[in-house]
Formats: sequence, structure tokens, C-alpha cells
Amino acid sequence: MARLKFLLNTLMPLWMIVFALIAYSDPRPFMPVAPHTTLYLGAVILCMGLTLTPEKVRDGVVRNPTTMVVGFVGKWLWTVLPGVFIAYVALRSYPSLAAGTILAGATPSGVSSNLFTFLGGGTVAVSVSLSIINTLLAPILTPFFTKTFANRYVPVHFWALLIATAKVVIIPIVLGIILRVFFKKAVTRVEPWLPMVSAVFLYLVDIGTVAAAHAALSKNLAVIPLLVGVVLFQIIVSLILGYLSGYLTRRTVADTRAIMFETGIYNAGLGAVLATAAFGAFAALSPLLNMVLNMVIGAALASLLVTFDERRRSRPTNTSSRRQSSA
Repeated sequence: MARLKFLLNTLMPLWMIVFALIAYSDPRPFMPVAPHTTLYLGAVILCMGLTLTPEKVRDGVVRNPTTMVVGFVGKWLWTVLPGVFIAYVALRSYPSLAAGTILAGATPSGVSSNLFTFLGGGTVAVSVSLSIINTLLAPILTPFFTKTFANRYVPVHFWALLIATAKVVIIPIVLGIILRVFFKKAVTRVEPWLPMVSAVFLYLVDIGTVAAAHAALSKNLAVIPLLVGVVLFQIIVSLILGYLSGYLTRRTVADTRAIMFETGIYNAGLGAVLATAAFGAFAALSPLLNMVLNMVIGAALASLLVTFDERRRSRPTNTSSRRQSSA
């Protein structure tokens, strides 16, 4: 299982890029996948629902109420506003891309934020609790922020977007919780496999979205460098502001890292699916790039933090050993 998990989950940033390139180079074999990306993303969120327990929510909410408030407010400010700003500055000539960028920034935090919080030495209970709250409120907040800020670029139908978000988010989560309640032993047995199952369905979302956007992408290849810069700005600024939210409110280092990942690493896969349905395949390019770069940046940042912690812990030992040798 360890090797399979390494292959499917640890190498996810690499596979995201590889599968996207394959789907773009020849989309025909993957066109049957494209109409079902909503179902695949629902399966990813169902896997998240299967892992939810009252204890996880209690550990985050009850024991860290101030941290939860800082993380929740920061997430919906510092994920949304950078997308709104960069869309206005750089994408006014591409209305559908501007709308897709804003929609990507208005999505809830995803399972990847929990993973990177764990790998990067953050407080997992805070991360999981924030993900649950953000995901449950997404059917209201995602359409609200998208309608408020993206309607200037393209028509945004609030209720249609709300219903679409609810179908993808609420139904799978509720189903996952119900299955865990009534089939707890069976769910516990398969739980170690859920991250790998989620990864497979996320790859299908990646392939299906790129295949569907092939025609629009081929006509607008010149915009890709600009879009990469936009997405990098959106992610990096969100991570920085998320970190500052925790640091300036004097959260612990671990809690601050959890807030940072919850703010900067979000469910752009949901954004890609919703953007395709609401604005067309071309609009999904920004969330799709966001999904790939989110994974790359999140994995690199988590690794960097672990390296920093290891070096910091080793300093006293190295210092004492030098003192002993000099003595």
C-alpha cells in the first residue's frame, strides 16, 4: 500500500501535469470522461465525507475557537480578494477567464490542505475542522462571492450555481457521513485506501476538464503564460496572507501553518467543474491550472517547512557537540 500511496498521492503534482498534457495532445480518447467530471469530483468529496467524525470537528472547534474564527474569516477574505484583484488587473480582456479565476478563489479548502498541513507540521485538527465548515458553507458562499465579483465580466446565475455547488458538495458529504454511521466497521477498513481512491477520481477530473477545453485552449495558447502568472499570484498571495492572519493574531506556529494551507490550498477542482458548467470550458482553464499549481506549491512548501524544522531542531545538538569537541 505504501508504494501505491507514493505513486498516486505523493507524485500527484507530477501526474496532474502529465495527464493534462496527454489529454491536451489527443483529447479524443478522453472525451467520454469529460461530461462526468461532476460525478468524479463528487466521489472525491464522498471520500472526505467518509472520514468525518464528531471527534475531528470537536478537536478543532471546541479546543481552538479563536483559531477557527481567524482561519474561517481569513480563508474567505484572502482567497477571494487576490483573485478579484488579479482578474481585474490582468484578465479584463478575457471575461470568461476572469470569471473562472474569481470562481476558483471562491471555492472551499480541499482535502489537499489537510494533507499539506499534516506534512508541513500544522495542526491537523484545525485544518480538518476548517475544511468541514468551509465545504458545508460553500454552496452559499461560493455563489455569493462569484455573483458579487464576477458578474461584471459574465452573467452569473446565483441560484443555478448554488444548486450545482450543493449537488457536488452537500450530497456526497452527507452520504459519506451516513455510510460511516451505519457501516462504521466497513468504512474503517477501507479508510486507508480513500486518499488513493480520491487521487484517481481527481485525475479523471483533470483529464476530463482538459479534454473538454481542448478547442478553446488551442485557439488561445498565447494567453497561457499570462494565466500561469495570474494563478501563481493568486496562490502565493493567498498563502502569505493566510500565514500573516495567524501570525499577527498570535496563533501557535502549528495553528498558523494550518490557517496558511487552508487559505492558500483550496478546491480548485470544484472551481473547474463549476466554471465549465457556468461559463464554458475556456473559463475552467484558470481553476484547472490552479489545481495543478496548488499541488506543486503546496507539496514544495510543506517539504520546505519540514526541512526548516529539522534544521532548527538540530542546531542545539550541533552547538553542544562543537562545545564538547572544543573542550
